[in-house]
Amino acid sequence: MEQKYKPIAKLMISKEPSHVGDALITLDRIIAKLGSSGDNVVTVTILAGQTTNVETLRGMQNLVAYGTPDDTLNRNLAWEVCFNDHVGDMMQVQMKANNITNYEEAAAFIIRNGFDIGASKVRSASPDISIKQKPNFAQTIIAQVKALKITKKYAIDWEYSYDNGVTWFRSNSTAVCIRDIKNLTPLKAIIVRARYNVGNDDPTDWIVSNSINI
Repeated sequence: MEQKYKPIAKLMISKEPSHVGDALITLDRIIAKLGSSGDNVVTVTILAGQTTNVETLRGMQNLVAYGTPDDTLNRNLAWEVCFNDHVGDMMQVQMKANNITNYEEAAAFIIRNGFDIGASKVRSASPDISIKQKPNFAQTIIAQVKALKITKKYAIDWEYSYDNGVTWFRSNSTAVCIRDIKNLTPLKAIIVRARYNVGNDDPTDWIVSNSINI
């Protein structure tokens, strides 16, 4: 079956310091959008700090561009700071978008705050995997997949995501088709994916669960 998930905010710059000039334009635009959208996703104080970090990067890039190769390391360190700022902004936008029930409104929210929508707007939620809150256990869900109809032994690999599959966290593999996933972050939407690892060297495709709020 097809289940519509929240739109995914797209990472707008590369982790590596390539095309820094273009990236600086992107960072300027996103910071400006975050500051003018009226949604208050990121505080004014944090945006001011990010603006300072961008200006530092711009200065370092100018030194490198005009023939000061010894400053490449400092430029790369400045880039790392700006990249981490950018990822943090994206995650804040994504988390707030996850709380908007209407897909189109959530997508508009992401775009209004400077980010594009990732290519995958609809994720297939397989009926062969399900998740639910574990009764009387805070921050714990029960994930379950259907057993394979084969005689060969297999293990189940599990991963979970708070941002609709942008980032996955590994949970320990099991030899059975049901497991608890504990110590989850409260007040977030979560999805789980699983795959059958036959003989530990022949994994199937990932199958994705429904989404629930914890």
